Amino acid sequence: MVSKGKEFNSIEHALQCAEAAPFYAERGLVEAFRSGGLSAIDLTHPDDLRQEPLAFLPATIDSSMLYGPFTTSGTTGKAKAIYLSPRDTVELGNRYFDGVGHGLPIIGPDDHYLVAMLDRPGSLGRYIADVVMPKAGYTAETCSPLDVEVLAERIIDYPHPFVLRTGLPIAARVLDILTDRGISPGISRIHGIHLGGSVMAPSSLERIRDGFGVPVHAVYGMTEIGGAFVASAVKPCSRHYRFVRRDFMIQELVPTNRRDGLHEVVLTLLRREGTQLIRYATRDLVRVMDDSRTFEIVGRFDDEVIFGHMNLLWNAEVEAAIEQRLGTGDFSVALEQNNRGMDTLTITVANESLTTDPVTGLVDALVSIDPVIGRHYSAGYFQVRQQQGDASIERIGHKQIRFRDYRRQDDALMNDYGSKPA
Repeated sequence: MVSKGKEFNSIEHALQCAEAAPFYAERGLVEAFRSGGLSAIDLTHPDDLRQEPLAFLPATIDSSMLYGPFTTSGTTGKAKAIYLSPRDTVELGNRYFDGVGHGLPIIGPDDHYLVAMLDRPGSLGRYIADVVMPKAGYTAETCSPLDVEVLAERIIDYPHPFVLRTGLPIAARVLDILTDRGISPGISRIHGIHLGGSVMAPSSLERIRDGFGVPVHAVYGMTEIGGAFVASAVKPCSRHYRFVRRDFMIQELVPTNRRDGLHEVVLTLLRREGTQLIRYATRDLVRVMDDSRTFEIVGRFDDEVIFGHMNLLWNAEVEAAIEQRLGTGDFSVALEQNNRGMDTLTITVANESLTTDPVTGLVDALVSIDPVIGRHYSAGYFQVRQQQGDASIERIGHKQIRFRDYRRQDDALMNDYGSKPA
């Protein structure tokens, strides 16, 4: 049953704005909503943003006034893209302040925010750090994670009290560097860390907390909907999340028919003028806790893999590149995470008469997909090693399964390329 109060009006207004965009024009969003609620509206998928981002722009918006396109994720070159209006930017700033204040209490209005994320030119993450956060009243500074030695020095020498926003592999690598140099992170002015990423074991978070001596909060983000604070951990070093910013978006946990007990995160923006996102299916799978409010991230619907603070679509193109360099298809790759928070790719090759070193072949193949992977490998954000023995290539029907992500909490989630639910 649809509510008739303020929430109903906000949803209906968002749907009416969306219907002015070509992508949604023929979907009858408002009529579907009135007759059956949100569940009657078709889902929007990430591939839609990759294929036709301009179709999401309302015809009533002057395109010359829009900022963008901003890319999100897309390490393999298949990036999603969105556009923002000037009012969107102000709104994101306001909601960002709300998200920080309500979900992550370790940052105050006088703190600086040091953002060390993958900052590709034209990325929405960079725009949020450079433009949106200052509009929210925060002093933010971006620092490239690609030169980890410089980043470690910046963290130690930063002249103001600050909170660090980064990924687990980056924080783990910086901690290793400082430890190797005999430098205590406690001499810095850091007093909190926000870590983003879908695979973060509590033991890894605890290591970062103990090493830096500050609270560590995991955050669940979705840049295409505008910032890092869709949900935050219920307590430090926890992988259990709860939604924040409920007045900015409608957040659904939609049951899947793939496996009992798993839900997909679906988001609907209420105040976006640029790229409208109505019932946006994030492809993230979560397990809902008994309180019906708390959840943990357990996998994805698609074949996207996040490791070494990168997004990689592990698909036939990746495996063909590996096979070409090794000269054989008899290989398997496993992705694991050690208790330091370091992601490790382990390649096993059945053919012992190779002319190419398997580690070199795997790295070269990934770099051929995107050179950024090579820079993250050089920075030490992930490791690659070879394991002797049977390649253990599995089959599902006629398909060879060469990749497994063993960081997943539930092995039943893995098929195809190792990251989709059974």
